[in-house]
Amino acid sequence: HTHTHTMAQTKAAVRALVKARLASFPVEQRAAESANIASRVLKHPAYAAAKRIALYLSMPSEVDTAPIIEDVFKSGRECFVPRYTKTSMDMLKVTSLEDIRCLPRTKWNIAQPEDPEQRDNALETGGLDLIITPGLAFSQSGARLGRGGGYYDRFFARCQEQGTVPFRLGLGFSVQQQDDIPMSELDVAVNDVVLGMHGQE
Repeated sequence: HTHTHTMAQTKAAVRALVKARLASFPVEQRAAESANIASRVLKHPAYAAAKRIALYLSMPSEVDTAPIIEDVFKSGRECFVPRYTKTSMDMLKVTSLEDIRCLPRTKWNIAQPEDPEQRDNALETGGLDLIITPGLAFSQSGARLGRGGGYYDRFFARCQEQGTVPFRLGLGFSVQQQDDIPMSELDVAVNDVVLGMHGQE
């Protein structure tokens, strides 16, 4: 029990540290790193090979996924975005940039589909090839610290149960790189991570 207790304390400490770094991270540098990260994702072999791709719709504190989403549609691939409920997350299909623009917003101001029965659910229609994964902190080797809800860890576990194991690609700004991330047995690492680089224009 003490082990989980210290694990929670350590995670809380790392979260506080990274949140503080993000809070003082300049907007211009966010934009520069986001653009660089997106162009590296577009060249990534896992992205090149993927036909069915799940992406998060980014908040200002996250790496901007808009250029990646544009490319997914432009290259004629299938795009899925998260729909959160109180306990779980599904990846639902969106059909165009216009479709995304028209999505309703939750009380946290996250755009998400609210008509799940009208949309393809990724795990019920053939799984996913790639999940572009947000996180609060990542290590170079793929350890991931989320925001504490466990949504992605549980979603990855569901993929595993269904026998479709998508490639998990984490995206983070330079200030989100943290090499001593505490991982419990429920935490799922990412297969690779694309991180912003310090002082890059």
